[in-house]
Amino acid sequence: MQALLAMLLVRANEVVSSERLVDAIWGEEPPASVDSQLRICTSGLRRVLRMQRSGGEIETHPSGYLIHVPEDALDLLAFRGATERARKALKAGRLETAASLMKAALALWRGPLCEGLESQPLRSLARKEEEERLLVAEEYFDLELLLGRHRQITGELASLVAENPFRETPAAQLMIALHGAGRQADALEVYQELRRRFSQQLGIEPTGTLRELQRLILNGECVMRVLSEARSFQKAGVVV
Repeated sequence: MQALLAMLLVRANEVVSSERLVDAIWGEEPPASVDSQLRICTSGLRRVLRMQRSGGEIETHPSGYLIHVPEDALDLLAFRGATERARKALKAGRLETAASLMKAALALWRGPLCEGLESQPLRSLARKEEEERLLVAEEYFDLELLLGRHRQITGELASLVAENPFRETPAAQLMIALHGAGRQADALEVYQELRRRFSQQLGIEPTGTLRELQRLILNGECVMRVLSEARSFQKAGVVV
């Protein structure tokens, strides 16, 4: 029942096909009477939700099931809603509002999605949602850098880099933040650590963007133009 609820909630307010639900619950070895078993599980979940007065209503559709959940009742929905509003604000040129909304959206994440569930489809969905969280985090830090808040975000960026040691964008953002905070040596050390990590564990070099960023810092040149390649600013037409 946990896998059923999790799958419905991750796709709240959308019809989830019976095939996807069966795969999430039973994997490659569904029972012979899988259709009736799915109906029994769904009926049981409905009873639990009614007893707990959670407000989640499950509808039956020809192709599957749908759970109705208001945005303010589920952190994942609230995250998506705040992110959508932030991107609209960015397109309208309201950078402060966009940054505030993205910060609020990111604060809703309190741990890995679907943690403790062994369902492969759910793990795949969790990885997809985690990737979206990281993209929003990168867009948020782009905005904070553009707004000149270099010193305020170095700690958060250092944590993000430590959690994602092979993700280049947070490392580049940390370099820019440290450089903007007057910590040129620390910014260059971030690059050297990343280069060593890539070389020793992946056998590759950092991308040309990071090498160009290192060159700009070494020469004491403006590094903010590197943000002009950020997807959030390209989409919004913001000139760095």
